[in-house]
Amino acid sequence: MKKIFILLMVTIILLTAFSCALFLSPREQRIKEVERSLIETDERVVQGCQCLGTVQGTVDVGNTFLLFSNIKCKDKVRHSAAILGATHIVWLYTHKTSAAALAYKCEIMDSGQNKPEKE
Repeated sequence: MKKIFILLMVTIILLTAFSCALFLSPREQRIKEVERSLIETDERVVQGCQCLGTVQGTVDVGNTFLLFSNIKCKDKVRHSAAILGATHIVWLYTHKTSAAALAYKCEIMDSGQNKPEKE
């Protein structure tokens, strides 16, 4: 009986600890949504947009497989742009251990497709 109680307590503690890591805060959820909706484009498209600044991402090659380091750099750039509230990014450069882009906030024009129909 005592072993079952100890096992149950350890299980509850582990589930509690790991469940906190699985769920994002509302702020992090919004950042992830913006990150997924970022548009990678060129300078011609963002001419009339507000430039929010340069965002960059770097990785420590000692802690990352070289094969995935470029992907992690780009992910860090996208995350930083999302935090700024960017809608578009224009890549300045991407390298195996670093990447940088200009973050822009553009007004998205509604084409009228999302308007409710009149009855």
